[in-house]
Amino acid sequence: MQKNDFRMVSQYKLSVFAAVVKHGSITQAAKALYLTQPAVSSIIKQIEEHFDVKLFEMAGKKLKATPAAEIIYEEHFKIDQAFNHLQYRLSEYRDGLAGKINISMVSTAKYFFLHVVGEVMKHYPKIDFHCIIQSRETILKQLASNDIQMGIVTDPPHSKELISEALWNNPLVFIAHPEHPLASLTTVTPDALFEHAFIVRERNATISQYLYQACEATAHELKIVFEIESTEAIKQAVLNNLGLALVPELAVRNELATNMLVTLDVPECKTGNQWVSLVPKCYEHDALVKVVQNALLHSSVPA
Repeated sequence: MQKNDFRMVSQYKLSVFAAVVKHGSITQAAKALYLTQPAVSSIIKQIEEHFDVKLFEMAGKKLKATPAAEIIYEEHFKIDQAFNHLQYRLSEYRDGLAGKINISMVSTAKYFFLHVVGEVMKHYPKIDFHCIIQSRETILKQLASNDIQMGIVTDPPHSKELISEALWNNPLVFIAHPEHPLASLTTVTPDALFEHAFIVRERNATISQYLYQACEATAHELKIVFEIESTEAIKQAVLNNLGLALVPELAVRNELATNMLVTLDVPECKTGNQWVSLVPKCYEHDALVKVVQNALLHSSVPA
């Protein structure tokens, strides 16, 4: 950088220079800044030498800024405003008020997590959410490679590299069309339940594992009419009376409230899991992660 490059003069020195212009006196500026007069004089001399200009001249008993000093004084305010804006933006980032956060979630999490995102955005509109629905296996891979700051899953693995926070219970329910033969029964036995065909998620899906385990525990074989990779599609299939299904209660709350679907009470096959947030250790102190995590822990599943 050249000798007269503005970037070589510190913001602090410029603030001292501005005080001298304002007070028209090195002595008064020194008092206002709680500095000694020689210290202020030294800074003014350094600036003059750096820019190779004279900054002040005497006008009676006061110092008068030269045309060169007026130019520096005017530009100083622009620089000061730029520094203030920089500090503001950095403060927003540090405090979790602005920035981008990448979050992946299992499909069932969308029934509550998007509600949380909406609440966070009301208070922090400058947070840029990048949310993707992925399989549990994909999310775990993304977390392992630090590609995302947070993952929302059920049945999380035990890992020293991940920070885990339990969120809410995720009750699973057996659903049927109101005209299904089992719909009118007060309770349903496993024998009666597994006599009928099911619409299921893919075999490696967590909810499918619960269904297969229920079959094994009651010594039954699962009859599958459709295997679909979407809870919403499974719900539509049941709405068309194509079979039974095991789904998160939150996914069919509206349909149950309007009697478009019914739940089957199977006392011997009560099941459910829990939603959990996972954060790679490298993002443990990330300000954006803390804001979202705090929102998750202090919110409830939407009614």
